[in-house]
Amino acid sequence: MAAELPPSMQLEVAFDGSIFIRESIRDVTRTIFEAVILVVFVIWVFLRTFRATIIPAVAIPVSIIGTFAFLYALGFTINTLTLMGVTLAIGLVVDDAIVVLENIARWIERGEPPLQAARKGMSEISFAVVSATISAVAVFLPLTFLTDTTGRLFREFAVTVAAAVGISGFVALTLSPALCARVLRPHREERGARAAMARAFDAISAGYTRMLGGALRRPGVWLGIGAGWVVLGGFLYTAIPEELVPSADRGFFLIWTEAPEGATVEYTSRYQSQAEALVLETPEVSRVFSIIAMGIGTPGLVNQGLLINQLVPASERERSLAMVVAEKRTEMREVAGIKAFVIEPSPMRGFTSDPVALVLQGEDVGELARLAEVVKDEMSAAGGFTNVRSNLFLNKPQLEVVIDRNRASDLGVSARDVATTLQILLGGLDVSTFKLEGETYNVMAQLRRESRSNPQDLLGLFVRSRSGDLVPLASVVSARETIAPRALPHHDRLRAVTINAGLEQGLSQGDALLTAQRIAEAALPDDGSYRVTFSGDAERFFESGNALVFAYLLALLVVYLVLAAQFESFVHPVTILVAVALSFTGALVALWSVEWMRGREWIELPGTLNIYSKIGLVMLVGLVTKNSILIVEFANQLRERGQALREATFEAAQTRFRPILMTALATIAGITPIALGLGAGGESRAPLGIAVVGGMFFSTALTFFVVPATYLAIEGFRERLAQRRAAVAAPVVAADGV
Repeated sequence: MAAELPPSMQLEVAFDGSIFIRESIRDVTRTIFEAVILVVFVIWVFLRTFRATIIPAVAIPVSIIGTFAFLYALGFTINTLTLMGVTLAIGLVVDDAIVVLENIARWIERGEPPLQAARKGMSEISFAVVSATISAVAVFLPLTFLTDTTGRLFREFAVTVAAAVGISGFVALTLSPALCARVLRPHREERGARAAMARAFDAISAGYTRMLGGALRRPGVWLGIGAGWVVLGGFLYTAIPEELVPSADRGFFLIWTEAPEGATVEYTSRYQSQAEALVLETPEVSRVFSIIAMGIGTPGLVNQGLLINQLVPASERERSLAMVVAEKRTEMREVAGIKAFVIEPSPMRGFTSDPVALVLQGEDVGELARLAEVVKDEMSAAGGFTNVRSNLFLNKPQLEVVIDRNRASDLGVSARDVATTLQILLGGLDVSTFKLEGETYNVMAQLRRESRSNPQDLLGLFVRSRSGDLVPLASVVSARETIAPRALPHHDRLRAVTINAGLEQGLSQGDALLTAQRIAEAALPDDGSYRVTFSGDAERFFESGNALVFAYLLALLVVYLVLAAQFESFVHPVTILVAVALSFTGALVALWSVEWMRGREWIELPGTLNIYSKIGLVMLVGLVTKNSILIVEFANQLRERGQALREATFEAAQTRFRPILMTALATIAGITPIALGLGAGGESRAPLGIAVVGGMFFSTALTFFVVPATYLAIEGFRERLAQRRAAVAAPVVAADGV
């Protein structure tokens, strides 16, 4: 375009929304490599040999490349959500390989040849790997079937993680045991730092063994601890603030300006220029794009304007977007001729959408306007709301012309003649066209601006009668100034008024919507003629909350059914899913702690319940079941070999302690870069990482004790019940024999 412009014109980019997208993609890509380094380092710390570390590490590129091939086949794109899914998968794809490696290595340490150790190790662990992989993949299936905004947003994310986990399970069953048979060797004597790490891990394992013995002697204590932990989760779920999506520093903010009804373009431009000057004084602002009467699908209103304010890159400024916006809200009050609403861009829509959009529906426009004013005043008085405004205006200046039809008829003037005269002279009419230098221009018949600026000018006009005489309009019409609605907005085919508002720091979207709804319902009459609903991000907030609750419950049901089919039992899945309840509370504890620290301005990361953190809760259903599966499945094997219940439970938990700890720490390490919220848009993605890290940490710590205690209690009860049934049936058999 620049090449085709005249030399006297310059072309500049007024607003570039791709800057944030490029930075976000770059930062998420960097996060992937950070996750790989952390995961490989955790594996090496546990295994302390390059030979052993390379085996699970190989699963990372194989799984990720396979995932990209899968995404390509489905026609997906590379975006922040698919890349975030890849980042999360880094810590997950090594889990199955670690479990396989550890079990085979245990047989090698017992003196078995590597090939024979691989065969024996896989015979013990294959079922657990398959169960864990299928359960993890099944968790993400509900997310792919959500049809609301949340479903469309996270479908590619869910498919990415599910594909990576599925491929990693196949790798763990095929490539990993083959590499173990060829690469693994018995441990040599360790010295220095590696010997110190080995002693530390041995001490941790020994300490766990001692604590496990006490837990199995008093399983009721740990069952009580687990129950109390779950109750704490129920309390925290109602205490943590909720919102749709956390705000993100997208590098720009908006200012909507609104002049009084009836204001001209010149009036709006004069005061908008003052707002521009105040914004340009801000050191963080790089450029401002100012628009008046911007029409989006319809002609724009000349009394409305918009300022799109681009900030310098985050690395080059000291203040965040939220700080700049807070300052501008105060400064915009100095512009007396217009109302200025400073707005942060919507994290969901990327441009404009207020977190609060309350809709009042009814039939009487005047009553709707009155109710809207009452609700607006109450919301402003409640505190926490900013930029409270509505879209119903009844103060548009209007000149009402009334024709004296009897007198007009006597003078030979028709109503059509009056209307046509007013249309041409005041509104203008295209009567012809002409061409000049290859361009076509319209010829418009209209009075000059100075002759049609005042209502009195109307009375100085003339209309031609049927006889051809000019008749003064003043003799056949009367005019008076009135006001009228600018428009009659509708919502769901009903007349409605929408009240929009932003939020101050410290008021969550969930609390704000409940407060606004309570205020509106108290203001509405009790006869049911008016009702309250929501639109925009507020409506999506409630939709996403319901959809994710449904997805969470459906994930639990799917995993339970999958485990029941694999274990051929309806009881063992209950023991396995105990870890899910523990992870739920763990995630909420982590989110509450982060939100508590943000309230004291120690950190800026959000810890709210939102789309990202709730997706993390759904993910945990599949992630933490892997730990329980390893214990329950091995305990079942030991009991089939003839061991007593308590001894089988003790040995299973003790043997699986190391692989569970390794996989949990690897998963936490892989997700930590997301939880830290670094990079463009990182603060909005951070709650997902925080929820998963917190859920994995607390669930793993409690799983080591609560799951064995639950298994011992349930299986012990089943054994006692079977013995009682056998004792009752024995006399009956003896009597039949007699």
